[in-house]
Amino acid sequence: MDAPDAKWTLDLCVAQSAPWPIHFSQVVPWPEDEAPPADDSRAWVESVKSSPSLRFQPVVLEPGEAVIFSGSSQWHYRDRMPPGNGRQFCDLLFFHYIPAGTRDLVSPQKWASIFGAPELAGMPDVEGDGFI
Repeated sequence: MDAPDAKWTLDLCVAQSAPWPIHFSQVVPWPEDEAPPADDSRAWVESVKSSPSLRFQPVVLEPGEAVIFSGSSQWHYRDRMPPGNGRQFCDLLFFHYIPAGTRDLVSPQKWASIFGAPELAGMPDVEGDGFI
């Protein structure tokens, strides 16, 4: 998934040597308790991709076509580009929409001042830097 503040993503296919599907899960809550292992384990990635509860569906774009999805609410991936004759490529243009006011809401270190709750200042930093 994309960062939680990147609510919407538009992927525009500019040019490609062959179609290269992108796979999207159904919309799901942000996985707060499902951080990937520190070693970026391929097993973890494969467990997400093969999860029947996520119901991944492929989307194939042709040049000039685009897809809009909720990058922070849908798992998404592309498999490795398949081998072929000549240079294999897919030129994509990405637009990430961050709604006004949401960047601070996903930053726990700003919650004490946003919500007027000083007790939130002692929360552990979810980005792993210690305490806020």
